[in-house]
Amino acid sequence: MKKLAIIFWFYSACGLVAQDKIDLVFNETTHEFGSIDASERAVAVFSFVNVSANPVYIYHIEETYGCSIIYYSHRPVLVGATGTITVQYNHIGNYGEFAKSIYVKVSNGTDNRTLEFKLTGNILPPATNNKDKFVYRQDGLAFREKGVDMGAIIKGFVANKYFEVYNYSSKPIRLDFADVPNFMDIAVEGTHTIEPYKTAKIKVKYNSGKAKYLGKLTSNILLKINKKNEIKFPIKANIKEDFSSVSVADFQNKSEIRVTPDYINLGRIETGKQYKTKLKIENRGASPLKIHNIIVPVYTTYSKLKNNTLNSGQSVILELTIETDKINILNEKRYISIISNDFINPILDVYLQGWSTSSIFINKKY
Repeated sequence: MKKLAIIFWFYSACGLVAQDKIDLVFNETTHEFGSIDASERAVAVFSFVNVSANPVYIYHIEETYGCSIIYYSHRPVLVGATGTITVQYNHIGNYGEFAKSIYVKVSNGTDNRTLEFKLTGNILPPATNNKDKFVYRQDGLAFREKGVDMGAIIKGFVANKYFEVYNYSSKPIRLDFADVPNFMDIAVEGTHTIEPYKTAKIKVKYNSGKAKYLGKLTSNILLKINKKNEIKFPIKANIKEDFSSVSVADFQNKSEIRVTPDYINLGRIETGKQYKTKLKIENRGASPLKIHNIIVPVYTTYSKLKNNTLNSGQSVILELTIETDKINILNEKRYISIISNDFINPILDVYLQGWSTSSIFINKKY
């Protein structure tokens, strides 16, 4: 099952020739803000390259929630040129997790189509006192969340995010950091010593260009308290490939990922048993297919691919091992994500399915 497609190609219902179809390559169609403070601005920029045979233009945009300011390219976007759609989400008075959609109507003068774009994130509510604001507490320090979500970052870009730490103890606490990856800088603004009942602001600088992989990544850094106790603190990000320089020629000679089977049905599951299965990854396109990353659930392991770059017509086998005793009913991830340079499916998900007579797994998909 294909989770994300960021190329839209359309044919008119009237049997038009190939020159009348609309081909647009977007950097993303879903923008993840991650966690943001109620005082922060939430702005997403969707950029696209017109790889059609004709100019296209945006003639209408509508939203489902009425809380945004939207700017877009009003002039026709020529063949090979780039257009943008900028969305500023007004979240004042709205807190918690959100998922919003906007619908963009495009035309090439002959064919008209509607595209959907999504905004997701979590707005942290304001608080009148530190007890309500910093709800996660450990070893004298308190946090608003159990980690930091940087949201979506286009490969090569640098993202900055701040989070606050509160010292709820009666003694000063020195805060240091360990196990910080080379693509990330994390530092306390000001002194590393946090006085009793005071807060400190921490800056996270995330250089996605230095990150080895694409996709949803979690880096568990260590917060060292008084150089003794340690708190594991996850920092998450979703790094996406930059398609902004795609040309018409690139599109015409694109790579194309094909995975078989497109879902895995384990059938009846016996708890504690190990299951092995295989996926075939094939390049059906003209250009080399580069497999950037493979993300699996915690109960699944996979063998290293013999080749991460597949020329046209080549394939490789991905061997998977599923440990059923590690499956957690609270774990929402029920699919394997294969991240590649395919314009159409940069993130391709293969879903796992099965059932068990156990009360834990009955009628559950995983």
